[in-house]
This record gives sequence, structure tokens and C-alpha cells, in this order.
Amino acid sequence: MIKSMTSGQMPDNINNGTMIRIKNLTKKYEQILAVDNLSLDINRGEVFGLLGSNGAGKTTTLHIIAGLLKPSAGEVYVNGLNVSEHPLQIKAMLGYLPESPAVYEQLTGREFLNFIGRLRSLGEKKIKKRVADLAKILDLADRIDSKLSSYSKGMKQKISFAATILHDPEVVLLDEPISGLDPRYGKLIKDWISRSKKRNKTILLSSHMTELVESSCTRVMILDKGVVKGFGGIEDLFEKTGTDNLEDTFIQLTGGRIEAVF
Repeated sequence: MIKSMTSGQMPDNINNGTMIRIKNLTKKYEQILAVDNLSLDINRGEVFGLLGSNGAGKTTTLHIIAGLLKPSAGEVYVNGLNVSEHPLQIKAMLGYLPESPAVYEQLTGREFLNFIGRLRSLGEKKIKKRVADLAKILDLADRIDSKLSSYSKGMKQKISFAATILHDPEVVLLDEPISGLDPRYGKLIKDWISRSKKRNKTILLSSHMTELVESSCTRVMILDKGVVKGFGGIEDLFEKTGTDNLEDTFIQLTGGRIEAVF
């Protein structure tokens, strides 16, 4: 059950294990209601899934958590801090990978990551080691000194992922993280998610890919046009809907299967 909280209620201390708290979050774009009164607690060390089609409100929710958008109503807390009141502190502890990341195409991969590392106040020695390690892991070592303008879409996605985790953040927001990647590197990112959970990192994974969410997350929220259609443990949702996979669960909760006519 999603808990509603009164506007005057303050969040519990982070010692209760909550890393992200969303309270009655609403976002409107003129007459379009993108997110409708969403409340949610995400625990420290949890991999939580936001599942929905395009236009469901997933990216809007991530943008608000990351401090890139202001909510129309409601509040968001990260590690006990209000996003609206402490945006710089929260940005420092977050890593955010957007669905369509922008890179500085006239920089090389190394120059780009060095730039991000300095923005994150990492020391030069640490930047050098992290860049070398991530370039090797992501199979970018032979192109790390090439300009980003020469990178394919998949390579840009990988260098953006490297920039997202360069400072080893406590909280990571991933929006369609395997978009543009072949299965080999999709598997690598899934493995990174699994290892990060063991290291007690908190990951909010937003995707329309049911297989990715089902294999990576312990709990999930299903959104449809800004409205919560399902919430809870994946096995609990299977039991509630009488399904045995998240694709069928999603289809059932969001209005039924679309029949194809050829």
C-alpha cells in the first residue's frame, strides 16, 4: 500500500532505512497531469523499479528527484534532505543517467570524464584510476582518446554511464539504462546493478522493459499516464493479478492487451 502523509509531517530520520521519500508528488504541464499525487519510500540498498510506457511520468519523477524540475505540489527527500531546499547537496550524492544523455562532442572520452571528475571534486589521481578502470570494463579503452563526435549511440551511452558512476554515488537514478546497448553490455550493467545492491547502494531504475525490471528489482511501481496502477513486491503483484511474469502483470494493470490485426 502506498502511504499518504499529511503536508505538515516531517520525514523520519534516515536511520529508519529510507533513502528516497516522495510525498504526495504532483507535476502539471499546463493542462497535462504528468504525475498525480505519488507517494513512495525507497530503502537504502534497494533496487526499485518504475515501470511504464512512454508518457507514464517516469522521467518527470526522476527529474524532480534529481532537482532538474520543480514539483507542482508535494515534497521529495533524499537521505533526509528536502530536494527543493538542498539541491546542491543532493546533486553531490546522486548519479543520474538520462534516457538520452548529452555529451560534449568536441571532447575526447577521457577529457569528458576528467571534466566530470573535477566537477565532482575528485582528486586527479582518483580520476585517472576511475577513468582507466571504467574504460576497460566498458570496452572503451581503445577509443577513450577519440572525440565523442565519433562515438556510436551505444558508445555514447556507455561513456555517459561511466560519467554517472564515476564518483561512486550512494544513490543512482537510471532512465532506460540499456537503451542503445547490445546484449553483452546490457548484461554488464545488470551485473553492475546486482553488485551495487550488495554494496548497499540505492538504485531507482526507470524503464518500459519489463524483463530488465523483473530481473533487477525487488519492488516495482507501475505508472500509467501519471497514475499508480500497481505497487509492491514483484511476487506479490503476480499473486494479485494471477500472472507469472511482469509483462503480463503490466498489461493487465494498465488496461489489457492490445490485439494486433494484420
